[in-house]
Amino acid sequence: MKAPNLWIASLLLLTSGICPTAAASTSLLEAGGSALVVKFREDRSSNQFAPENVLKQIEAANRKSMSADFALYSRLGSPTDGQWLITERLPDEQLAAVRRMDSEHPYAYLHDYVILTYHDAATRAAVEKRLREDPSIAVVRANVALTQSFRVNDAYVATTTIALAPSNYQWALESLNAMSPSSNPYASSGWDNAKGYGFVAVIDSGIDTTHPDLQSKIRFHFSQAFYPPGCTGGLTDIDEQGASSTCQNTYKGHGTHVSGLVAAVPQNSAGISGACWWCSLIVAKVAHNNVIALSSAINGITHAIIRGAPVIN
Repeated sequence: MKAPNLWIASLLLLTSGICPTAAASTSLLEAGGSALVVKFREDRSSNQFAPENVLKQIEAANRKSMSADFALYSRLGSPTDGQWLITERLPDEQLAAVRRMDSEHPYAYLHDYVILTYHDAATRAAVEKRLREDPSIAVVRANVALTQSFRVNDAYVATTTIALAPSNYQWALESLNAMSPSSNPYASSGWDNAKGYGFVAVIDSGIDTTHPDLQSKIRFHFSQAFYPPGCTGGLTDIDEQGASSTCQNTYKGHGTHVSGLVAAVPQNSAGISGACWWCSLIVAKVAHNNVIALSSAINGITHAIIRGAPVIN
């Protein structure tokens, strides 16, 4: 069984030698500075480094339980918390079936990763250096922060009325030949052949769930917010404003902007038109304060693939 190409995006985030630039901050969410993403090598002689056992021992050690393996706990740098990387985990039976069909399938591969959290960035850095030389560790890297490349400041976005829009507003549709140019409205274009349909996942800062050009395109039952520990919002807590006190998002506009370019309702005499007329949006809200934790990005990509999105932005 061959893994879908889209899984490669998740794997590259973990295995690439190119590390995204981390933003300076004191919080785990913004800097990822105090957490590590770790995969253990299988120890055939014992289950010491089975990830489920590692998480169990970390929990026991932090509870000061006598059953804790404090030697293992110390070897891992005394993490303050441990959790699975993939938050939406397959049932054990289904995961076992995937592994039987293809032991290297990325979904099975990613299911073995855990996130270990430490007291501070300095401790994390020291532990990371040591674990890189530990033969029981297959992969270790900081849960780095991925920053958005820009914040939109287009003229129309800043205006309050359609009359103030520049004359070459949304020029890309003509430039890409999706739409016939205004200078020759009868010219052949991409939309003459296909207007597009299907699911597109937008992994970004969320979306304005009440936007008249987008509201009908959002598939709420397929969408979800993915933040590091602290966000307790429900499955549909994807609005850029944040629907609960623990899931606030001060970085607003980018996800809505991207979603509009993809799938804004066409032919309604309002706003803009998305390139894909009949596309539906699967929204994975992963950005907070202009920062995306590596683990959040991976969970967003995984969620989109599970939900059947053939295209991910």
